[in-house]
Formats: sequence, structure tokens, C-alpha cells
Amino acid sequence: MGAFDDGDAPALAREATRPVSGRERLQAQVEEEVERGEPSLASVCARLGMSPRGLQRRLKAEGRTFREVTEDIRLEKARRLLADDSLNVAGIAERVGYSDARALRRAFQRWTGMSPGRYRRSTSAA
Repeated sequence: MGAFDDGDAPALAREATRPVSGRERLQAQVEEEVERGEPSLASVCARLGMSPRGLQRRLKAEGRTFREVTEDIRLEKARRLLADDSLNVAGIAERVGYSDARALRRAFQRWTGMSPGRYRRSTSAA
């Protein structure tokens, strides 16, 4: 028997052909940029085929900014990576677009009120 049973095929086909929302496209592009360093509004917009002003207007209508979107993506990615005990904070910092572990620690403290190490301990104990 293969990796998927017959019951999974229709669900996988629907998922593969599901239209991707503008928000999902934006998040995917920002996440790619985060892995390379600091995402820029201009480069993300170029990849999405829209103007920076157009994206800013859309985000403003949602009560968000490009920076907030970027920070949310970094936070969620850092949380996922902190669940892996084999990764050190310096490696995680690099993967979420920070130059060093101190920069990630400051940002993570601002986002969550705790250090990455404390967050890791609190989630592994749960």
C-alpha cells in the first residue's frame, strides 16, 4: 500500500487546486524573504505583481502594516523552530532573519514577554 490510501486522494486534489488567497500569497512571499534576511516591501510587492502603495492600502484596510505582517511571520516561525530542541537560538535567529541570537532574544521578549529559552522550556514541559 502507498503512502496515501484512496480516501486521501480527493482531499489532496482539492487542496492542490484550491485558490490561494491574497493573504496566503503575501505570507508565503514574506516568509521566503525572512529566510534571506530583512524583507522589503518593494521586493515582496514585485514578487506579488502589485505596487507597494496598493499593498499598504490593503493592509491598512485590515488594520495592519507590512512590518506587523513580517513580525507575525517571524514570531510564528520562531515558535515552530523553538519546538525542535536540536536547534540553538543562534541558528533559529538566522532562519527567521535576524543577524544574531541577541536580536532574536530582544524581539522574542517584546513579542511574548519571555526569552526564547524560557518559551522553549514552557512548551516542552506542557
